[in-house]
Amino acid sequence: MFMNNTHVPRARSILIVYIIFSATVLAFDHWSRLQKDLHAWLVPMTGWSGLSVYMWTLMFAWIALLKTDRKNLMTLVLMLAGTTLLELIDTMHEAIEAWSGSPDFGNPYLMYHPIRPLITVVPASMWTITFWLVCRKFSAADEPFAIDD
Repeated sequence: MFMNNTHVPRARSILIVYIIFSATVLAFDHWSRLQKDLHAWLVPMTGWSGLSVYMWTLMFAWIALLKTDRKNLMTLVLMLAGTTLLELIDTMHEAIEAWSGSPDFGNPYLMYHPIRPLITVVPASMWTITFWLVCRKFSAADEPFAIDD
């Protein structure tokens, strides 16, 4: 039976931690936008769109928590891994572009702070690896992608 699979509670726990992390990051990001001076100070460290990428991934995380069959849960976790991987590629591209000497014209929205990779690349890497490992555990289970009765 599906509910006896030990990977499902572990996957759900990881999803809950991810939802809490994303909601906290989003709350802080949106709150900081209301504080003009704070936002202007944070933009070089978080990027122009801030940390709003987590808003789009929350949809997959919430839906995955509602799923009861293993195949759908794994598919949604894989979608989360893909989304965080795209975020990782985007932030790495920004870093390479900034380090190659693109001009910022003194505009805080175009500036790239040296600490930005710790705020953008490291969390995206961590979540991509975490979701990939969850998917690997599912696929390594006895019947990969099987729908339990």
